[in-house]
Amino acid sequence: MINHPQQNPIGVKFCNELLSKLAISISALPFTLISTPSEAVIIRQYDFESGNYNGVSRQYQDKTCSTSQSYIDNSLFDIVPSPGGRSGNAVKHHLENCDERSELVVGGGTLRAGEEYWIGWSMFLPSNHNIPGRESYTITQQMGFQNTCWQNPNGANCNNLIKKPDGTITPKVGSPIHALLPSVDGTSIKYDLYGYLSTDSTGRHLFEKKVFIMPSQPNQWQDFVMYLNLSGDPTQARFKLWKNDKLYINEAVRLLPPSVSTLGDWKIGAYNGEPGNGERTLYTDELRVGDRTSNYLDVVAPARRNRLTGLGQNPTTLSSLATPVQTASASVPEPSMLVGLLTIGAVAVGMRAKRH
Repeated sequence: MINHPQQNPIGVKFCNELLSKLAISISALPFTLISTPSEAVIIRQYDFESGNYNGVSRQYQDKTCSTSQSYIDNSLFDIVPSPGGRSGNAVKHHLENCDERSELVVGGGTLRAGEEYWIGWSMFLPSNHNIPGRESYTITQQMGFQNTCWQNPNGANCNNLIKKPDGTITPKVGSPIHALLPSVDGTSIKYDLYGYLSTDSTGRHLFEKKVFIMPSQPNQWQDFVMYLNLSGDPTQARFKLWKNDKLYINEAVRLLPPSVSTLGDWKIGAYNGEPGNGERTLYTDELRVGDRTSNYLDVVAPARRNRLTGLGQNPTTLSSLATPVQTASASVPEPSMLVGLLTIGAVAVGMRAKRH
């Protein structure tokens, strides 16, 4: 005779009730959670499967080891098989010590004041991505408001101020640069975010700097989604940044001062300031820019979206995309897939409610 283990009737009842409630939650979620809505407008999409740079804007300026097309196409930038176990192609950005930048660009004027945008991209940092020279920093994503201050530092919107986290105020020519900077060892990422506060009687714009730190994983693909609300209304303007389905930044922040109508170049890749600052190597892929009709799933990397939608029938409430992680310490571990899944529904539901 086989003895079956006894079941706790209270525990069984609780589990059954919980699963029933979760199943109801999933059935009530909008269809946009598990498929890309047909009305979504994707402004830019680069996945490099064609094996060429057609339609892609690249920035390297004149501070590069060589201006030959072969060097630019096959060293500074190079379309290669994706590392890290993903299928398809990716762009390898490789800065020698005599290079300054290797960046993919969404051109200035594309992202306009008063509009909302969803932007997704992927980044892979090899363990040796940063070999420092005079300087050790690397910017892997950056943006600022459109200006011509590098040509005329005394022009419109050029004489500005930055309020730093310690309260000190320093001058700034032109736009502050919102930037994503991985550590030299690749185990943490810093994001510098600047919010417009006010304009004084002389026309100087004051911006407040905030710094966020999140964990990072060398030798793995890291998938980012950025939400921008470029409203001039401080109660509506917002910046959000997710990494691997976890929300790390959710700030009511105005990015554009009143006299500026667009963001400048929005860029991903590698930038280390000046020639002589060492060698950098990293990979980017799956750049997508969507307008206000888009959502998280429209722009996140397909490999991640496929996993998320493949689990759409599972009982989850998808709540973690709505709750920011505390980013005070770089040692915060990356969330599990289940925790990540618990975020996406809340955001999609919220965006759907906002649209209607």
